[in-house]
Amino acid sequence: MHFQALSVGIRVPTHHFNGTVHSVFRQACNLWLEPGTLLTLLPCQKGNLPHGIRLDTSSHSVFLHVLRVGQPVACRGGILRIDGPDFSVDLRPALPWHIDLKGLRIDLCRPTRAQSWAVAWSELKMHCHKRGMSENLGALFLSEERLATSAVSEIFIQQSASTIPLLLQATCRLRLKEAITSIRSLIGLGYGLTPSGDDFLVGYLAGLWCTAGANPMTQAQA
Repeated sequence: MHFQALSVGIRVPTHHFNGTVHSVFRQACNLWLEPGTLLTLLPCQKGNLPHGIRLDTSSHSVFLHVLRVGQPVACRGGILRIDGPDFSVDLRPALPWHIDLKGLRIDLCRPTRAQSWAVAWSELKMHCHKRGMSENLGALFLSEERLATSAVSEIFIQQSASTIPLLLQATCRLRLKEAITSIRSLIGLGYGLTPSGDDFLVGYLAGLWCTAGANPMTQAQA
């Protein structure tokens, strides 16, 4: 099977590389590269990723039906091949992609933008999943007594439920050293291919940049 890459994330290496298929899902395939980088293959309707390669196919079944964990991966001359000639992706015509956070100025004083953030938060709470960061954020509203006895009183929930409010308080007060202390305790915390604490920090930093990155007062404090 032969595909064209529609877009390639800025973190996808342009030089020759080798690796193996790390994990295969209905809508994605992760490739483990030497010496320890993950790339993700995605169908065309999925969003771009810094380490992602979007293919010119809308079929989700192509990954599960064709690829297997452990298959060898190699890229030479801009052609990515998995298990020899059986599966190839031409990276050469792909458009490079990177997110421009500097262009995402979000003014929360505007009612429409504030409402959009409120809707996103409401949806997050509605569709939260157990053992994930969204459930943990919901746990922030539980009392300490309930946390001690509820099903969410795992180490991950307990630690981040106390750390995240401190991080938010330090952010609002522009206290950089206190924020750094909270951030350190979230790095690598939680479940998943990337820990939930890391996922939260990516969203936290992106949201912070979009809402306050151009504020002269915040830049002076940093």
